[in-house]
Amino acid sequence: MCLMQGKVIVLYHYFTLFFVLKQTGAELKYTPAKGNSGERRKAMKAGTKALNTDIVKVMQGIVNSHVEHYQSDFELDIEVLKEAAGKPERTERIFVWLCRPCGTWLLREKNVFIKRTRENNTFCFYAEQTRDAVQCCVIEVHSLYGDTVRGNLFAFNYPEYYQHVKFMSVSAGSIVVDYANGSRILPPEARIIVGPDYGLGNFVSYRFVPESAEQLDIILLNEKRNRDRLKEDYQILGYELYEYPKSPEDKGRYHGKTPILEQAETAVRTAKESGIALFIKAVCSDGKERYL
Repeated sequence: MCLMQGKVIVLYHYFTLFFVLKQTGAELKYTPAKGNSGERRKAMKAGTKALNTDIVKVMQGIVNSHVEHYQSDFELDIEVLKEAAGKPERTERIFVWLCRPCGTWLLREKNVFIKRTRENNTFCFYAEQTRDAVQCCVIEVHSLYGDTVRGNLFAFNYPEYYQHVKFMSVSAGSIVVDYANGSRILPPEARIIVGPDYGLGNFVSYRFVPESAEQLDIILLNEKRNRDRLKEDYQILGYELYEYPKSPEDKGRYHGKTPILEQAETAVRTAKESGIALFIKAVCSDGKERYL
């Protein structure tokens, strides 16, 4: 009789708790994220990352809140990102993105770390010559699904990242200028004339080559390792509780939700005493499923 009374008491507290959770759940002021990318804040915190996300959507939020003039720059950035998604070389899909009150710049990372390049000069200019408030991100493009560019974003403090890039950048060894019928190799300080060459035909493109390609490769590899250590950028909006599924096809029966982690953990412990196994799913601002 005492044992039965104990079970009744445990079940009473268990169902009372979930009755409260479900009743208060209707009053909660959080909105679960929808889809894979979710509803994000307008800006990422420096020193954080967003993984496998709709990168254009996140960038658009930053542009909307930070760029006052020349938002059309971002339209060009989007086209470059879409084109990059189809390139096999990993370094061709990694960019440093600057978002300023008067426009944006999308710069290929490997060139940012080579002195004298357009990308390196542009990246350093806003730290050395202006007082603009600059949002700075490194962007890794993974794939393109329809019009959705998916990948990773890493947010940095621009003044600090500028000092880092300035210190780590390698010297340019030469400039390779490609023409329709061949190439010419120029010293890094040479002035590039964008026009036809008498012997090689029409101008096609040019690129800076570092003094040490091996040194640049090591720098870019270390950059990747360092930014991968950043914390993910998201907010936990609340906690949902589910019963453990009984089959692979079963997703688990929903039991309730709460904005307080301690309350969810109490519910799990109370349910366990009555023989019911629950798990907690965090509802996150980035739309990803995280289980506790």
